[in-house]
Amino acid sequence: MFSSDPSVQARKEKLDKEEEVRALRGALMAELDAINYYLQQGKLFENEHLKKVHEDIAKEEIAHFGEFLRLLYEVSKEDFDYIVKGWKEASELIGSGNEIPIPHGQGNDDKDSEHKEDKNDSYQKEPSVEEIVYEALKQRKIRYAGTLRSYPDESISLFDFEETEREVTQKMDSQLYKIEYLSVEFKIRSDLPVNRTLNIIHRAGVKYSLMEDELLLSKHPLSIIERGRKEKASDWDIPGSIANDVIRGIQILETNGYTDPVTIISPELYTRLFRVYDKSGTYEIKLVKHATEIIVSPLIKGLAVVSKKGFYVMENTPAKVEFLGREGINSDYIIWGKIAPYLIDTNAAVVFLRQ
Repeated sequence: MFSSDPSVQARKEKLDKEEEVRALRGALMAELDAINYYLQQGKLFENEHLKKVHEDIAKEEIAHFGEFLRLLYEVSKEDFDYIVKGWKEASELIGSGNEIPIPHGQGNDDKDSEHKEDKNDSYQKEPSVEEIVYEALKQRKIRYAGTLRSYPDESISLFDFEETEREVTQKMDSQLYKIEYLSVEFKIRSDLPVNRTLNIIHRAGVKYSLMEDELLLSKHPLSIIERGRKEKASDWDIPGSIANDVIRGIQILETNGYTDPVTIISPELYTRLFRVYDKSGTYEIKLVKHATEIIVSPLIKGLAVVSKKGFYVMENTPAKVEFLGREGINSDYIIWGKIAPYLIDTNAAVVFLRQ
């Protein structure tokens, strides 16, 4: 027997949490050692029965490894954050298998799996940190006003050009605009289940969403408001005036060869669209929706009409969640990505801002 009998050890105190973690890691090491031992010894036997039993015992040890791994998760979830991080880093290098595949209900335990499936029908499993963040990232809006493109470079080169009736010529002069790095860090208690930190995680995802929307809309030299064509707004207190400005914006786009219009509008102006604008009893919102898609955003003071064909969202690195480490009782995470707007022509967006 290689291990010591716990009953003859002098220690009387129970293990503290740190010692429990060390003990379980030691048990995992012992199981791995046992797996290798039985497989290696099994190959040395000529007797097929001995080989078969050793292989079967090795498989049992793998199951024991899984049991100890589950116990480690119970007492040290932060270890698994590192395991997931390592899995994803390796997956990026080999180009496949980004999610850890943990099969459910496979193998010989069919009855047990059926019982688990019945139990799972009545409740949802606890979401992961990543799942909560990606759900919150669905709050992003401005990216859907353009065409998303994967972009490997760290900057955008904008070249001047000369245009005649029959020719467009790229000039030598250009300006560089960088792809922006966006990030939001958040800290959650590592001693609590994820469901009890949901509001913190979700808020971090929403914060990143607003940061991206602001960059694409107005906080970059190639953004919609910064680069787009400016037009004087009508008196929006008059019924029909908002719809008229939207139609005017679409006409400007189409005159310059841009189609697929999307209207980005403030919440205040959007509520005004629910008013009758002529004697037929037609609502202004109905006319606007007939002419264009609508995105409501609190980040704009008026409205902008954008062509999906003339506005690109250049994504160098899609938003991702990474575990940074543990600091005291907290687990630290970061949401980050690299992205930039690229309105390819001033006339690909028409901006109406209240004076």
